[in-house]
Amino acid sequence: MKLNGQMILAWVEKHFTNYKIRKGGQEIVMPNPWGDSGSHYNVSLVEKEIKAGDGKRKGFWVHDWRPGHQGHDGSFIKLVQEYKGITFFEALKEISGVKVDPKDWLRENRNEHEEEDLPEEIELKLPDGARRIDIDDGTAARRVAFGYLSYRGITTEEVKRYFIHYDNTTVIFPYVEFGMVVYWQSREIVNKRFMFPSENIGVVKSDFLYGFDFVEPGGPLIIVESIIDSINIGFGAVAMGGAILSAKQVRKALALNPGYVILGADNDKPDAHGIKAGLSSIWANYNVLKPYFDGKIFYSVPPDPHKDWNDMKKAGLDPRQAVQDLMKPATLKSLIALRRSR
Repeated sequence: MKLNGQMILAWVEKHFTNYKIRKGGQEIVMPNPWGDSGSHYNVSLVEKEIKAGDGKRKGFWVHDWRPGHQGHDGSFIKLVQEYKGITFFEALKEISGVKVDPKDWLRENRNEHEEEDLPEEIELKLPDGARRIDIDDGTAARRVAFGYLSYRGITTEEVKRYFIHYDNTTVIFPYVEFGMVVYWQSREIVNKRFMFPSENIGVVKSDFLYGFDFVEPGGPLIIVESIIDSINIGFGAVAMGGAILSAKQVRKALALNPGYVILGADNDKPDAHGIKAGLSSIWANYNVLKPYFDGKIFYSVPPDPHKDWNDMKKAGLDPRQAVQDLMKPATLKSLIALRRSR
């Protein structure tokens, strides 16, 4: 299934009235969907090159004229995805009217390095007693769970989007791929203890990337350590659940065929040997990804005094914008300089 300009124009006509067609019918100027009358978007109705890091890709280009967003060109699918708060493949259906099998689509648009088909995942049940946090059941436990997530900068919309559940004093984060729960991680609010499904099911946390369904294939892929950080950053961000990518997580990243990769490391305090774990993870993950994305790997580290992206969110800052603004090319030379500077 391939998008065309007629589909994009029809979507804009359905949702907005005050748009203009220019450049001989090759471009739309549409209002900011989020209601800021002082900014707008330019949307191409023919495929154009979209800048992706140091590379380019073909697509229906969108230029964001919101203050502070200029220079971050993206695709129309991503705009719809963010406006509707839906997955990439839901946005594809929203625009085209056609339901696409995600695995078939990814296979047809596979990365040149990806040789195997996507693994067949088994849908997993959440723990007994798990309840959705976005549905107010009037319980004190739900209020505590929701309050914890609010403190971490997670909105009601994000709670619903990421299908977050709770059970008593535990918050449960489902891993969703192609609309199926394939894994989960829970966190005790009080004692900070993490729990996972039994290893007897044949899969472990390092087999998955949290946030997989909310990445635009072909667009940027932002890789961070924690689930909370990935939610705070939003669309395009995935969590490893650790510091180093596993072989299976690399395979998942390849399936998404990103235009470029950003390693969003933590800004840890140095250990007894003066080593910062977050910076060490940049080195390790750069080496893991270099055979596949050489020249398309970047890194981004929160500035002091913030220890991670969630720390920035709690301080009232925009971690997604910070990731983009602080992004630097990851090369052997730049990473050596980074190590010396820190």
